[in-house]
Amino acid sequence: MACVVFVYPEMRLRGEPVSSSRIRQLLTGGEIGKARHLLGRPFAILSSPAKGRGYGSRYTVPTINLAPYSELIPKNGVYVTCTRVAHETFESVTNVGTRPTFAGESFAIETHLLNFHPLDLDEHTEVEISFLKWLRPEIKWPNVEALKAQIRKDVKKAKRFFALNSSFAS
Repeated sequence: MACVVFVYPEMRLRGEPVSSSRIRQLLTGGEIGKARHLLGRPFAILSSPAKGRGYGSRYTVPTINLAPYSELIPKNGVYVTCTRVAHETFESVTNVGTRPTFAGESFAIETHLLNFHPLDLDEHTEVEISFLKWLRPEIKWPNVEALKAQIRKDVKKAKRFFALNSSFAS
């Protein structure tokens, strides 16, 4: 019995090669828009919630921290995202990185839900974060007040992003 092998030419989309290597390169470089274009959908990660250090609730804004995640993640930074918690989807802002403003830096993926309401979360709740736009790199701020001021700006930019996109959709 003979085995037939078909060789297909490299797929290109508007001059860009479409390959898993190229998409990984774009994601790790923070080029979410280009990766989304090649994927045909937003890049997303699926995980579950984990207990954080409480900085968000205590000092800045409440966040959902993801359990340790060992798959592909985008470049450290702040992103406009959509976050699905169980069966409900929220507009959100997500930080990927080490939270350098706080002592004892440690890696985390944490998301702030813009239209938050209390949720019942446990370690089995499915959380999916879809990355829509890269806002800025992660920065070590001189104090928590400076970080809070920047988060307010990030939230404002995210709300503008969603408002502009909803006007295009209607």
